[in-house]
Amino acid sequence: SETGKYKRYRIRSLADGMIDDFASMREVLTRRTKEAIELGNWPNLIIIDGGKGQLSAAVGAITAASRKQEAVRENVDILDA
Repeated sequence: SETGKYKRYRIRSLADGMIDDFASMREVLTRRTKEAIELGNWPNLIIIDGGKGQLSAAVGAITAASRKQEAVRENVDILDA
């Protein structure tokens, strides 16, 4: 089934029993963005369930992770030159 292709993540950045939607969203999307950049497997669709706060956390995480990975790649290119 198509649901078998869904990604599932365990939240590592929060203490057991702690709930923080925004931190969870940032962690998952940061990890997923890094994976997408490294493996070239961008998803066709990312659904953000929530309001403006969740959407802001999601966009911020994806943007920050993309910029960080780009900076790492540029430094590697400089070292390889």
